[in-house]
Amino acid sequence: MKYYSDGFTFIGNPSSLGGGFSVVDEDNNLIIRTEIKKGGFTSNEGELLGVLYLLEKCQKGDVISTDSMNTIYWIRNGYSKARPDLFDKLQMAKKLNEQLNAHMEVILAGEKERFLKEIKEFIEKEKIAKNNKGFF
Repeated sequence: MKYYSDGFTFIGNPSSLGGGFSVVDEDNNLIIRTEIKKGGFTSNEGELLGVLYLLEKCQKGDVISTDSMNTIYWIRNGYSKARPDLFDKLQMAKKLNEQLNAHMEVILAGEKERFLKEIKEFIEKEKIAKNNKGFF
């Protein structure tokens, strides 16, 4: 199964009102939408919490998509110099990621369809090159 996670804030980033995250599956079914009322909440925090939620729920072979390269980088490293307050959550996410051996990917907001089209075109070019050169 493939899941998409996205964090958000209410009015500004950081937000004095809070924010949260939403998760949908590959069929665009809403899995969860969580709102967190917390001053100083950032979109990066929402992105992390969404991916952490998925790491807790996913099974081997599932794919986690986010539009935040920061989140993936922070989870793989288990810390963030910019956000030491998220250390415990990042350590938990890193441990879960290592146990699950999750496939996390970055999809830029609004770029999913273009990204998929480019991948299909690339695969077709590779098939043509393989047939013309006789190797791969």
